Amino acid sequence: MSESVTEALAEEVSVRKKGETTTTYNDTSIADLAKLTALNARGDHVQFSLGGRTEVRRGDTAAIVNGVLTLDCEFLGEPQFKIRRVGKRWLFELCDLSNRTFINAKPILSSDPIDLTDGCLIRVFSGQASQVFVFETSYDEHVEWKSHLLRRDRKPLTVYSSEALRQMSSALVERKDKEDYPHAVFMNEGGKWVVKDVNIDRGIYVNGVKITSSAVITRYDVIRIGSTTFVYLPGRLVYNLASGFRKNLIISIAERNVNISFTKKKTLLKDISLTIEPGQLVMLLGGSGAGKTTFINAVSGYEPADAKVLNGGVDVYENYKQMKYEIGVVPQQDLLRGTDTVYMTLLNSAELRLPTSYTDKEIKERVDAVLNEFGLYASRNNLVKNMSGGQRKRLSIACEYIGDPSLFILDEPDSGLDGVIARELVERLRRIADSGKIVIVITHTPDRVIDLFDHIIVLAKDSNHIGRLAYYGTVDGARKFFGKKKMEDIVKVINSKEEGGEGRADEMIEKYQELRKSQDSSHD
Repeated sequence: MSESVTEALAEEVSVRKKGETTTTYNDTSIADLAKLTALNARGDHVQFSLGGRTEVRRGDTAAIVNGVLTLDCEFLGEPQFKIRRVGKRWLFELCDLSNRTFINAKPILSSDPIDLTDGCLIRVFSGQASQVFVFETSYDEHVEWKSHLLRRDRKPLTVYSSEALRQMSSALVERKDKEDYPHAVFMNEGGKWVVKDVNIDRGIYVNGVKITSSAVITRYDVIRIGSTTFVYLPGRLVYNLASGFRKNLIISIAERNVNISFTKKKTLLKDISLTIEPGQLVMLLGGSGAGKTTFINAVSGYEPADAKVLNGGVDVYENYKQMKYEIGVVPQQDLLRGTDTVYMTLLNSAELRLPTSYTDKEIKERVDAVLNEFGLYASRNNLVKNMSGGQRKRLSIACEYIGDPSLFILDEPDSGLDGVIARELVERLRRIADSGKIVIVITHTPDRVIDLFDHIIVLAKDSNHIGRLAYYGTVDGARKFFGKKKMEDIVKVINSKEEGGEGRADEMIEKYQELRKSQDSSHD
């Protein structure tokens, strides 16, 4: 099967606004499209954009016209299934029950709607024949699937971390640079192919389930490693290396200034550039006055800087009215009304943050789901003023999370909590990140939860009292870079001597700039 995506988007129209061309599909912007990729046993593929409602059925050709997607597959039903968008949710509805149908490893036995998440595998079987679909929650017309042959006599196949992937043309190229971090290995053991996680914190998912250390893979299994989807076929892996890159958070802050008089201004932040991928739990560290809160306000668009901030390819500043619903910010102090119940607090937040296309029933279903997710369902009828500190913090986070933001920023969510409760809270944030979101956390007690984080941002106040980037990378990389094992000791390195630190902020800022230059030149 082969077909250009341009042909598959025949019913799209271009709308010109402010001198730019925006593609729409059934009154939906291209940023709201999902993607369905159909794969056969040879690794051939065809990918389709999905608008508000799509019906999948058999036909003479691979095409999508007026919301009807046809494939040249003789056993598919007429239709086989439907996929529709409700608010931010994507729902699957099985139409033909005569074939065996699975979503990931779960058999679908009724036509009841089922939520689809990013990377879901849909398999339809008729006897020994099968048709496989990979569902992704965003659409990128430039992504092409690639294929890599697997042979028992070949050495294990190493997949490197997302840091390295950004500098590579393929996820499957062997690298020996000291800055590369292996993420996973595919290897043959006793005639069976196994995927092994060599960086457990990042996580590998097989058919939507996170593996603990390794897993045997079988035909049509879907493996998610970072932002890349792999599908195992007999004798080969097919994968879409660039699938998640368009979802990155790209931050480039030239300056963030404030006016202190009619003629003078003060620079709070300067020269901060970094990229964060979905699925990352990132810690933001820095001493007092380093600009941590200023940084998150600039990234969220709450206090714009001289900067470019792209979230999923969309400019946050230029599209703030739209993007403010994609970014959830939880301040250090909660703004909850003590006389409201837990349920009413979350319901009011849902009514403000969820799209207007949600029905009352769907809003209530979302509220119940989030109450369960944050362990608050049993307390839903309690007054907020009677809650413990840990419960109030979870409710504050749930109020922002209810809108299902793709970027989640939290300012000291563990402040005032004891070690056990604080860790349980950050473990919940870890699970939110694992669902494909970006989560950035400021904390002043980093070492009790550092093992849950993927990356670390370190801001330092230079000799001109300007917040600068002193490090961005993995936690282990930070330990090596600063020569310290504890995160609190890293903060001491960059704090001034007057604050009880070592006063080496300028040194570390310059050292990191040199590191970035060397990394860039090594990949030219």
